[in-house]
Amino acid sequence: MIICLTGGIGSGKSHAASILESFGAYVLDLDDISRDILAPNTPATLRVLELWSEAGSEGVIDRKALADIVFSDSQARAHLEAIVHPAVWDEVDSRIAQIRELDEQAVIVLELALLAGSSREQWADINLGIVADENVRLERLARYRGMSADEARARIAAQVSDREIRELCDEVIDNSGTPEALEEALAAFWHKYVAAY
Repeated sequence: MIICLTGGIGSGKSHAASILESFGAYVLDLDDISRDILAPNTPATLRVLELWSEAGSEGVIDRKALADIVFSDSQARAHLEAIVHPAVWDEVDSRIAQIRELDEQAVIVLELALLAGSSREQWADINLGIVADENVRLERLARYRGMSADEARARIAAQVSDREIRELCDEVIDNSGTPEALEEALAAFWHKYVAAY
């Protein structure tokens, strides 16, 4: 079984992934994979630096500089995604194959922010969305990532809306409450879908 776990920045998607991992799922974090794709002097990194020389130097990307460029420019973001996403999905497919060789019954969770609009919107067995009230997300981004309110709002605005996530996903969990409430909701999700599987 493959579950795509999606949600905007500050929604608690990574916490949800860690809970699902504790239930026995294999988790592939597409942010981590994209970091590997954009490691120093990889083909994708060199292509990015050809387009935006100000995003790094000597074959190394400055992730904050690149984020500043693409989060305020939808065309730049689309160019970046066209470079990175195919390589990321190739790596995802390779890792899924490796997991299945080890465990034919594997439940694999793909943690990603950008499911909506991707070529794999309806590819997984289940799309699970994590959403949260904007004020909760702003508070989390300030506390855990040190973002200003303006920076956090800009990041949230640059991503898909909770409405789009609700339309795309088979199940949606509101993570505006406590960590315990999230774990209870995920346990119910696991029982409903995974235990039966």
